[in-house]
Amino acid sequence: MAERYEKEVIQIALLAGSDGVVRDATFEGCQINGPAVIAPMGTDFKHNTFNAASEDALLWELPPDRTQIVGAVAIEGGSFLGCTFSMVGIVGPKELLDGFRS
Repeated sequence: MAERYEKEVIQIALLAGSDGVVRDATFEGCQINGPAVIAPMGTDFKHNTFNAASEDALLWELPPDRTQIVGAVAIEGGSFLGCTFSMVGIVGPKELLDGFRS
């Protein structure tokens, strides 16, 4: 069963299980706090705010030849709708990060 969080303050790293993954969760109007770096995979982001000093500090681009990452919270499926992110970076390939840049 997918989890749903509405208007809550969330320490995103605490939701990751021992495998470091948050699966199929929906967050609506939540405050998403770090410190954390998330690796979205098939996750929808709509109408969110990211509190970061700069785009460069927020977005961590993976080189095309890297196939694994360690230490990031994987976000598989689910969605973030109208959330505010603080102290949360995003890691992924250029194609994914370009979506956040636009």
